[in-house]
Amino acid sequence: MGVSGLVPFLTKTVPETVKKVLLEDLKNFTIAIDGTLFIRKFYASPRYTVNHPKKALAFAFHLARACRQMNIFPVVLFDGKDCTPAKLKERARRKLIFEQHLVRVSEEKARNSRLTNLKTLLKKVGKLPAEEQKKIILAAKPLLETSAVPKPGLVVTGKETIKPKEKPVKLDSSTQALANKFTKLVADVLSRHDTLSKNEVTLVRTIVAQDGEVVISKMVENTYYLEEETQKTLVNFQRRVEKPKGADLKIAKKALSALGISVITTNLFEAECHAAALVKNGCAELTASEDTDVLLYGSPMLRGFMTSQAHDNMFLVKPHIVQETMGLSESEFLDFAILCGTDFSDRIPKVGPSKAIELIKQYHTIEDIVNHLSQHKNKGGNCKFSVPESYLQEVAEARTVFTSLPGLEKPHTNLGNLKETWFSMSLDAYQAREDKVLEQCETTWKDLRGLSTEKYTFSIHNPFGENIFQDQPNHL
Repeated sequence: MGVSGLVPFLTKTVPETVKKVLLEDLKNFTIAIDGTLFIRKFYASPRYTVNHPKKALAFAFHLARACRQMNIFPVVLFDGKDCTPAKLKERARRKLIFEQHLVRVSEEKARNSRLTNLKTLLKKVGKLPAEEQKKIILAAKPLLETSAVPKPGLVVTGKETIKPKEKPVKLDSSTQALANKFTKLVADVLSRHDTLSKNEVTLVRTIVAQDGEVVISKMVENTYYLEEETQKTLVNFQRRVEKPKGADLKIAKKALSALGISVITTNLFEAECHAAALVKNGCAELTASEDTDVLLYGSPMLRGFMTSQAHDNMFLVKPHIVQETMGLSESEFLDFAILCGTDFSDRIPKVGPSKAIELIKQYHTIEDIVNHLSQHKNKGGNCKFSVPESYLQEVAEARTVFTSLPGLEKPHTNLGNLKETWFSMSLDAYQAREDKVLEQCETTWKDLRGLSTEKYTFSIHNPFGENIFQDQPNHL
């Protein structure tokens, strides 16, 4: 997450601190890349199919080729298993959200299945004579009277069985089985009163409530549209829960190393923190990340690096420029960011970036801000702000995290050799490395072909293109 709302605030209030970067500006740079962040974004991208078995390998190829196209040497950093204790609360929050998304995936799968079944049943009903169609619809009408929306506060599990008050309409034996399936499906849908099922319930009620001539074809069309929307929602949430597993990360790391890239797995310190340490120790010039925590660690941040429009969508933010432009000292900028909210501390309710900068300039430290918040009254004479009980403790922990960089006992002396090899490597030599990685992973280019959901051209202007999925990949 990083600092909540920081980049939009900077873009709006001090736009000169967010500078556009051209590809040629990065030539021969060594860039520390937040590998954990980018591989997760890669997995969640709508440009690639969900649950593709070779995604980790494709990520490594994409990243390596992009860096060669940009003439930069990458140092890719991944989070280790352990994290700083200050991050445990944020991890628990993310885990809860992840579990909620898993539930939503299950719900959307079930909804999609019901709509598919409804569409299939309606098509079958539509092939029957008009009188038989009316009888089937009429058989389900009593369900409308027994599916009243529950009172507010009543929890509906979706497992309730709705039983019609009236006896079912008598049908010919040839249509009885179809009518039973239709009625059962209608009862299932009408028993759902959650907000997410509103459109589904409305559709079914509309179908069953028809009087006179039954227009099955129109109902099939409406079902198709709702099914399509449900499928989009399902895919959206499937992407949210798709993330690289341990085995995927292992493949990505090995592939990147085999392609000639330096790979570092951090421990306790997060990837962006270790990246900032590399920058501060002169091992890299920038950190490529979307996590604005990078700025609090003191490293310049390159945003938009791994996007389909990287040639026209990369921006550089330097912390010392931000501090100077905003008129803040280093400690004041850190407290300002913590006030906005970070992964290591909650924020004071009703205090966003605009209010945070106002308070910091007035009181200079978070402790003084907290001591004077009681002076800020609303129209009713009550204090505007309520400080969480453990807030100052979280602030202290956040400060410790952002001012404690890992020591580089071995200042990565091999980076120089790797960088020299990387820039001197011919296209044929690099291609041979890719082929060797494929061979070791028992993978062919055909295995990667189905990954991309759209057509892209791999070029300097679009470094994450599709031609790596061809049988005979072109040279860079």
